[in-house]
Amino acid sequence: MILIGGATGVGKSTIATQLAARLGITRIVPTDAIREVMRAMFSEELMPALHTSSFDAERLVRQPVPRGADPTIVGYREQAAAVAVGVRALVRRAIMERTDLILEGAHVVPGFLDLTEFEGAVVVPFVVTVDDEELHRSHFALRAHEGRGRSSERYLQHFDNIRKIQRYVKSLAFQHGMPIVPSYNLDATLSQVIELVVSEATQAVSTDQNRQGVSL
Repeated sequence: MILIGGATGVGKSTIATQLAARLGITRIVPTDAIREVMRAMFSEELMPALHTSSFDAERLVRQPVPRGADPTIVGYREQAAAVAVGVRALVRRAIMERTDLILEGAHVVPGFLDLTEFEGAVVVPFVVTVDDEELHRSHFALRAHEGRGRSSERYLQHFDNIRKIQRYVKSLAFQHGMPIVPSYNLDATLSQVIELVVSEATQAVSTDQNRQGVSL
C-alpha cells in the first residue's frame, strides 16, 4: 500500500503513474475519485466540505472558525477528515483482496490515518513537496497544457491557499515522522521513493521472519 500525500500541483499523479509502471502495480486511485463517489452519496447540505476543491473548502465550512485559526486550513481539515473515511475503506478492501495499491491525493494527510490498523500489508506513506514557489506555480501551466479542460486559472487564483496547505501538511509530516520527498526532478524523486518502498518491504519481511522464529 503506497500512500502519496501532498498539496495540489506537486506532481503526485505523475509520480504515482511512473512508480506503478516501475513496480508493476496496476491499481492507482486518486483520493479525488473517492471524494467524487462520496459527494454523490452525500448532498451539499449534509456534507458541504466534499463539494469543492481541497484548497477552496473554507467557503463551505459549517462550524464557526475558531479565533486565530486559518479558514483555509480549517476547511481543508474538514474535507480531509471526511475523505479519510473512504480512504480507510478502500485500503482495507485492497488488503482483504491482497491487491497492491497506490493511493495518491491531497487527502492523504499525516495523522489522519492510523496506519497500525492496516495489518497484513506493507504500508509506505510519504508526502511530496515543491519548496520552490515558482516551480510549483509552473506545474499548473503544464497541467493546463497537457490536460483538456484543466485551466490553470482557478489553481493560480487559489495558489496562496495551496501553499498554505503544503506548509501545513509538511509540518504534520515532521510531527508524525512521515517521509517528505521533494519533487524537483522526476528521476531523482522516483529513485528516492523506490528506495523507501524497498526499505519498508525489506523491514517487513525481516520482522515477519523474526516473529516466525520466535513462534517456533
